[in-house]
Amino acid sequence: MLWTVALVVMGAIVTFVSGQYLGGGFFGFLGELLGAVWGSLMLLVFYGIVGGTLAVLYFAAAESIQVLLDIEQNTRSE
Repeated sequence: MLWTVALVVMGAIVTFVSGQYLGGGFFGFLGELLGAVWGSLMLLVFYGIVGGTLAVLYFAAAESIQVLLDIEQNTRSE
């Protein structure tokens, strides 16, 4: 989850600093501003989806390991 937040912040900063906006220059300053906002929102959504997916996969892997350990302990012969 921490990686998701870090990527979102980094992506927003890179979008504003680099000047690579969607629709920049078509409407002048307003187009650049709207492009920057739109690009930042798309970047936030993309990084949020990727980070959320990775978080779910990490939790699923951890739960699978826990289930395997519980099965091993439950089937141990004494």
